[in-house]
Amino acid sequence: MEPPPGFESWYNFAKAHQSPIIDDFDVIYDRISPFWSISGSEVTETINRLQDTLNSDRPVWDTVTKSCPSEERKKADRPKVQTFGLPFVTDHHSTIDLCRHPDYRESHGLLISPTSFPLIEGLVPILSTGSLSTMGDILYPSPAYLEPEFEYVEAKDISWDSKHNNLYWAGSTTGGFAVNDDWKSFHRERFVKLAQNLGNGLHSYLREGKGVVNIVKSSFLNSRLFDVAFTRILQCETHYCRDQRALFRTKPWADKDEALRSRLVFDIDGNGISGRYYKLLASKSAPLKQTLLREWHDDRLMPWVHYIPVSQSMVELPEMVMYFTSEDGQKRAREIAEQGQEWFSKAFRKEDMTIYMYRVLLELARLQDPKRPPNES
Repeated sequence: MEPPPGFESWYNFAKAHQSPIIDDFDVIYDRISPFWSISGSEVTETINRLQDTLNSDRPVWDTVTKSCPSEERKKADRPKVQTFGLPFVTDHHSTIDLCRHPDYRESHGLLISPTSFPLIEGLVPILSTGSLSTMGDILYPSPAYLEPEFEYVEAKDISWDSKHNNLYWAGSTTGGFAVNDDWKSFHRERFVKLAQNLGNGLHSYLREGKGVVNIVKSSFLNSRLFDVAFTRILQCETHYCRDQRALFRTKPWADKDEALRSRLVFDIDGNGISGRYYKLLASKSAPLKQTLLREWHDDRLMPWVHYIPVSQSMVELPEMVMYFTSEDGQKRAREIAEQGQEWFSKAFRKEDMTIYMYRVLLELARLQDPKRPPNES
């Protein structure tokens, strides 16, 4: 397909600002291309008709997986590399694919009891900062990444050698609205429960003996390796707020730069994307990332190179933290931290987000051109 009107000016702008990516914007093309089947005037009419769509606070699984091919409603493919029975992420796109993971239905607050979820079906050009795999949203960089609260200030960071050899996370119980005991399955609550070793569950660790690696189950979790707590209990009816306060160990307040004192920093979805992610990528710490949402930057980041991916079940997390805090693992974690920081400084500048958004707007202008007929090639 021919570039959109205004492409030459965009290209010159991208080159002038030293964009590391010029000809690889598939994330935009893949989301725009389905709309070529309808005319520009039809696109505009569709937008106007759906402006007042109401939010949904009910489980949305059946709706968001309606488009899944029946043959894909199965368990995820076996990993192409040896994971020794633990769910290490080997393919990011497959990991967040709802069609391949029916178990996700009851493991993420957004799917169980969303706080804000306008459900729109059909071919509609929706712009969003994060979307589920089955949704066709046109993705753009979240303004949250530019908020002062999430800004990375190098002077606030410390050297790798000075950081605590542990995993850090602190935040609120966003991600879903608790109206019953289903909150126990929300993603943030599951994470904190695991990290605080609450309950009688067994953790999985890898142990090698006689040249064979096996999974060993244990109730032990080294609490010195986890500095994880909720700072606020909210988005819940009174009874279920009280239940969570009784279960979790909480912190009254956490400095916004406290995470930078740890070598491993966790990031997880809230009600939507996590605004702190870029701060962690830009830092001298190694980010561990769990998400179910697609973002504009997915093709720019390589798991296990720029960050450490974590599965939705988090079954592998105790083993992962134990490894990355070990003598050999610390070296690998430091490499990932440095690689992520270097690439972030080249491909995630404000200029890079501007270049991307500039291109999105050019494509949207062409898409909504009232003179554009359907099936433009």
